[in-house]
Amino acid sequence: DKSNQLYFNKLEKKFGPDWRSRFDLDVKKLQPIYTTLENPVWKVPMIGLPVPNSLEARSIVAKEWGINYEPFLLGCEPNGTSVQEEREKAIESSKAYLKDIETHFGKDWRSFFDKEVEAKQKELNNRK
Repeated sequence: DKSNQLYFNKLEKKFGPDWRSRFDLDVKKLQPIYTTLENPVWKVPMIGLPVPNSLEARSIVAKEWGINYEPFLLGCEPNGTSVQEEREKAIESSKAYLKDIETHFGKDWRSFFDKEVEAKQKELNNRK
């Protein structure tokens, strides 16, 4: 329909060419992520000191998206069998939940998520 196309053109002009995918993503954020897992958690293994406000930013955005997120701090030494084993366990324990997240938000969800984390981190860094 021509009137719809005119309206879509206005939306694209105002919000950019990816307005529709961002809109769809915002709608999906309001819906719960379907999972059959008993305790779904996205464990993110981290080695070394985190960048200031990065953990807080990621936690805030994950909560906004309805994602159960847990940073898994492994210390400052990346070497050692136990650190690598713990890292692999965390990654493995999150695989099924990450698949559910991808099913819910789409294959490119991480790029949108990471952009929002970056923006939130800048916001947190700039507060006084």
